[in-house]
Amino acid sequence: MLGRATHLREPRREIIDALHDRGKLRLSYDAGATRNAAQAFEDRAGNCLSLVIMTAAFAGQLGLPVTFQSVLSENTSALSNLVPLLERTDHAPRTPARPASRGTVLVMDNPKAPAKPNPLLEIAVTIIVPAVILMKFSGDERLGTLHALLLALAFPLAWGVWDGVRRRKLNWLSVLGVVSTLLTGGIGLLKLDPQWLAVKEAAVPGLIGLVVLGSTWTSSPLIRLMVFNASLFDIERIQKALHERRTTVHFELRLRQGTMLLAGTFFFSAVANYVLARWIVTSPAGSEAFNQELGRLTLLSYPVIAVPSMLMMMGLMYWLARSAKTLTGMDLGDMMQADS
Repeated sequence: MLGRATHLREPRREIIDALHDRGKLRLSYDAGATRNAAQAFEDRAGNCLSLVIMTAAFAGQLGLPVTFQSVLSENTSALSNLVPLLERTDHAPRTPARPASRGTVLVMDNPKAPAKPNPLLEIAVTIIVPAVILMKFSGDERLGTLHALLLALAFPLAWGVWDGVRRRKLNWLSVLGVVSTLLTGGIGLLKLDPQWLAVKEAAVPGLIGLVVLGSTWTSSPLIRLMVFNASLFDIERIQKALHERRTTVHFELRLRQGTMLLAGTFFFSAVANYVLARWIVTSPAGSEAFNQELGRLTLLSYPVIAVPSMLMMMGLMYWLARSAKTLTGMDLGDMMQADS
């Protein structure tokens, strides 16, 4: 009953819906005896503890971690109290409005997502360390140009691979980072003209910008994936409010405008990358000077390009949130995910 649906929806939500909807489990409260999980499921009935045990069994089958807590609750039926208690996330008992009794309730925690890496550590591994290696260890008396280049590129390459493994899925940003790193290594190893480095630096964000811009005229603008996504916004709640106020079409137009603005941030990055690379990297590839210039380019690219691009992205997100607030009537805090 629950297993078929969990591929499409969040498992904790499925259990709550199954308990709440009498058309599914058809549970009834029976204080006569305490049943185990199998008996409660077979009889579709049980007292407080029986229903909690059965729900815990459901959660265990779906891989959801569960804990038991003793709380004060109002003197109402166990079934009417079970769903609200499951849905709460703060786990703090409320002050009862009526005489209360002590009982055991089940708390189902959401499976923990992989911890986000420290952004300062990411900057150190992918920018600072490679830049220092290229600028300080490319001399023949140290690592030499080739070994220094390979070692410096190994850090962002390893980070991109590790990030993909950590997420347990293909992350297109990590893939682009790995491809960009390999292209830089190829230019250095093949001793190509430095202008190709500038072309490469501009090509990656430029191609992303073209793809984002092209998605404007599709049914799924990429701003939904990159900015207006479920990790930041409560999409279901926002769409419900838009539907109730009949402003869905207006919001879709805002999304398309936002997609064009998003593409513009990538085009800015492409132009800035090209200009900065042409200005800094002028020495022949394969030389010590080339490595040192590449290190300076790596260091400067973050404050000169990445920070402005990030600020533009934050401005775009704020503009989109303000648009959603106007069209939904919701406060900004109500539109954001609780853990974002």
